[in-house]
Amino acid sequence: MRLQNTMEKQSETRELLEENLKYTKEILRISRKTKKYLFWMQIAGWAKILLIAVPLIVGIIYLPPLITQWQNQIKEALEPIDAGNKAIQEIQKNNSILDLIKTFTP
Repeated sequence: MRLQNTMEKQSETRELLEENLKYTKEILRISRKTKKYLFWMQIAGWAKILLIAVPLIVGIIYLPPLITQWQNQIKEALEPIDAGNKAIQEIQKNNSILDLIKTFTP
C-alpha cells in the first residue's frame, strides 16, 4: 500500500513537473518576444530623436552663413530700386532734370 501510494505521488509529482516545465518554456518564449519588442522600441526611440536633432544641428551650423549670403544678394538686387527712389526724391526736391542727370554722371 505504501509503495503504491509513493508511486502515485511520484507519478503525480512528475506530471506536475512536466506541466511546470511546459509553462516555464511558454513564459520563456513570451519573455524573449517581449525583450525583442522592447529592444526595437528603444531603437525606434533613438531614431526619432536623431530625426529631430540632426536637422536642427545641421541647420544651426549651416544656416547663418547662408542667411547672410541671401541678405547680401537681396541688398544687391534692391540697390537699383533704392537708387531709383533716391532719384525720384531728388526730382521732387529740386524739380530739375539737370540735377538728376548730375546725380547719375560721375
